[in-house]
Amino acid sequence: MNKPRILLSHSGVQYVYKVARALHFGEMLVRFYSTLYYQPEALICKITEKVFAKQPWFTAIKERRYDSKLPLEMVHSLPWLEIGHHLWRKLSGGLLEDSVLTFKNDLFDRYVAKELQRFVQHFDIFYGFSGSALHCLKQSKCLEKLTVLDHHDIHHETARKLLQEEIELHPDFADTIPYWPPYEPYLKRVEEEDHLADDHIVPSSFSKDSYVRAGIDPEKISVVHLGVDLNRFCPSTQQDEDDRFRVLFVGAIGQRKGIKYLLESFKRLSLPKSELVLAGKVLGSGKPLEKYSHLFRLENYIEPNLLPNFYRSGNVFVLPGVYDALGQVVIEAMACGLPVIVSENTAGHDVVREGVDGFVIPIRDVEALSEKLLILYKNPELRQWMGENARRRAQAFGLESYFQNLVSALLALWEKKGETNQLFLVNKA
Repeated sequence: MNKPRILLSHSGVQYVYKVARALHFGEMLVRFYSTLYYQPEALICKITEKVFAKQPWFTAIKERRYDSKLPLEMVHSLPWLEIGHHLWRKLSGGLLEDSVLTFKNDLFDRYVAKELQRFVQHFDIFYGFSGSALHCLKQSKCLEKLTVLDHHDIHHETARKLLQEEIELHPDFADTIPYWPPYEPYLKRVEEEDHLADDHIVPSSFSKDSYVRAGIDPEKISVVHLGVDLNRFCPSTQQDEDDRFRVLFVGAIGQRKGIKYLLESFKRLSLPKSELVLAGKVLGSGKPLEKYSHLFRLENYIEPNLLPNFYRSGNVFVLPGVYDALGQVVIEAMACGLPVIVSENTAGHDVVREGVDGFVIPIRDVEALSEKLLILYKNPELRQWMGENARRRAQAFGLESYFQNLVSALLALWEKKGETNQLFLVNKA
């Protein structure tokens, strides 16, 4: 079977570079469009390197917006869109963020759609990301190309329902929920994308279920779990002499991630010689966290290259999210040898073996979270056993596994299209 040639497009970071590497690994990537890509040999990047080399934001760009394994000739970027967006955010204080972000994505999408027409003879599949692929999907349909839409989130109907419930349950944490109320033009856009795409890629069974409930044919949805770099995320070789029970959380610090449930649980337990460490950006005003400030230590930003060490400093990792399409941080923590406690509204059931690598608990269940934390607090030998199991389990979610799984899913879609075309020709004859 001939491999399809794939044109990849995405107007932001997310995990698109892993997708690009997977497609290149499978010898299928022909062009990759992004808004900003770090090019070490470019003059502007060399100058920026000299001026801002020690700045955390610059380190983040080099870490997230560049991949040495991707041939530069395949990558085409529109940096002015990304720079313009960040300048607007800085100068306006985030004014009209929803509409500006949607406008940026639309401009990028329209540009790539024109590129599709130029390179119509050079690709077989258009691979785009939800929220920035509408015009490309339409153009690909006109060009009779197969289309694949990657969903980095759960379906918006499920998300809206869960977040609305959170606001009603915990109005004090309402300002920690970003992009609320939902921006209707954006939702209309993604609805149209959903119905235009031939096939869909989602990162977890939970995410797939949300799209099936919204009416997407389950036969058109492939679950491909994201992978992590197991060479970076691995246990420490040194024995930790710190006797504190340290609970870690990594992510945006807001109620979508279930942060109040974690704080309430830690408050309820009041464990001697324990510490809760929250790593991530505080969403909203920060006022909801003030009454809990004595319970946790905040790490606003951890450089990507230091994140493995942060995981290694802990005893257990917790992600009690109200929803999360995957929760890649869970796999990272497991790869570093930590037992985990995650909610069922993540990829928890896909990744975590109950009572073996950690625990999967219902959402909003402070009692269940407290119970599992107490078990791990009281049983250091169980923690160690679960941590070792977690590390072994994480081996199934390495980058190479992700590459192979995504390539296999796309080859299956391509083969299915070939069978459909063959059937059409037979019936026509």
